[in-house]
Amino acid sequence: MSVLREAISHATLGWVKPELDEILRQSRIALEQHAEQPDDTGSLDACVDLLHQAHGTLRMLELAAPAMVAEEMERLAQALRDGQVEHAAEASTTLMRGTVLLPDYLERLQSGHRDIPIVLLPLLNDLRAARGAAGLGEHALLGSGAGEHSEAELDHARGSLSGRNRALLDSVGSAVKEELLQVKDEMDLYLRGARQQPEQLQPQVETLSGVADTLQLLGLPAARDGVL
Repeated sequence: MSVLREAISHATLGWVKPELDEILRQSRIALEQHAEQPDDTGSLDACVDLLHQAHGTLRMLELAAPAMVAEEMERLAQALRDGQVEHAAEASTTLMRGTVLLPDYLERLQSGHRDIPIVLLPLLNDLRAARGAAGLGEHALLGSGAGEHSEAELDHARGSLSGRNRALLDSVGSAVKEELLQVKDEMDLYLRGARQQPEQLQPQVETLSGVADTLQLLGLPAARDGVL
């Protein structure tokens, strides 16, 4: 992609990124719904449709590597829906990670940084491996190998894939705060004697476990350990 075309694509991305963020957020919600009700394939149908939209939008923007990631996410969601994945829980986690990391990469581009597709290769191959497909080499990313970029640029690009984009943190952070407040309220009731049986705290154990999983997904291991 020429410098001018890349600049145009990145400028257009600024207009459509809120929509892309919302599509990927809805994909994440659909995955969470599937995790809660594995027998309901409707949530995976919705996830496939949403990821198809993301793929098409990124293709339109001529952002080839992010579009490849969205395409692999769509294929993995299809495989999950069709029962063609050997380890469904691990595949769901990988797919969830994709819905977190892809917005991070797009946020980097929106901020004016260069497109460095090679840093997406590990995620791309994790998505492929989850459905039993062979990994791709650097050549698959349209010749965008590491030699074209300085080590500092590569480090910055890799660092952007931390699962900590602002919109996601705002959204997830509010949900985590709400869940922790609910746990606190239940613990207050327990300590005051309103809850007499220890087993009544089991729902709070499950809530905290879910919060820990979310923090792990966001790349916040210290916070996760605290919750655990």
